[in-house]
Amino acid sequence: MILVEAIIVGIILLIVSTPVMGILHKLYPSDYTGCENLPSKSKSKYYFTTFIIGVLVHLICEYT
Repeated sequence: MILVEAIIVGIILLIVSTPVMGILHKLYPSDYTGCENLPSKSKSKYYFTTFIIGVLVHLICEYT
């Protein structure tokens, strides 16, 4: 059950972080150009890494 919760948290983090990065790119274009203009190969790595961070943070918080 905890793994299912962790996966859901990872998905939620991905859903929340993607638009936030887009907004930051619009507000501060010179600081966040890399976030919006990632190559297609890097985008999948970014999304996967964000998902894994959400899963790991949930598991760490659950067990501490």
